[in-house]
Amino acid sequence: PAIPFQPRFDKPVKMQSTYPASAQEVEEDNCIISFGWLTCQILNLEEWLALSVLEIVLLDTDASPLKMALLKSGLCKQVSVYVDGEINEIPFLIILKGCKAQNADPLEKLIRSTIEKIVEEGIPAEKINNAIHQLEFYRSEITGDQAPFGLSLFMRAALLRQHGGRTEDGLRIHSI
Repeated sequence: PAIPFQPRFDKPVKMQSTYPASAQEVEEDNCIISFGWLTCQILNLEEWLALSVLEIVLLDTDASPLKMALLKSGLCKQVSVYVDGEINEIPFLIILKGCKAQNADPLEKLIRSTIEKIVEEGIPAEKINNAIHQLEFYRSEITGDQAPFGLSLFMRAALLRQHGGRTEDGLRIHSI
């Protein structure tokens, strides 16, 4: 059966929860703050590719502009990104560790202002091309998915089929 879309929120949702921490952890800055957005559907391969390129350009290394801004702010100690391309609608999460709870709003403002600045200035074509080449190598590499290559190819194709797409689209690398 068709997998339904996630219900949409009318406004941003903020949640707070706790997790067990060891006695050695400093209580002041052991907060984990994450920001998440629901992005494109898995069947929209061009948007999914563009999202993957943006993930690399903005957050892949400590020199990436969004990650650098977050780390230099001193509001967090670690930045990671999680994008799940195996479900119907792809979530994009930025996870920040080593934070203070009161830094959630300043971190959100920093993310938004940094992205706005990047939009205004644009992303150099060289960085986009480098990210695309990185994705091409990753998708073409026989050992790229921490699973046997044949199984990786099967999973790429089967996931799209499961969501109503064409299996061969999951195997396209360079043509997209």
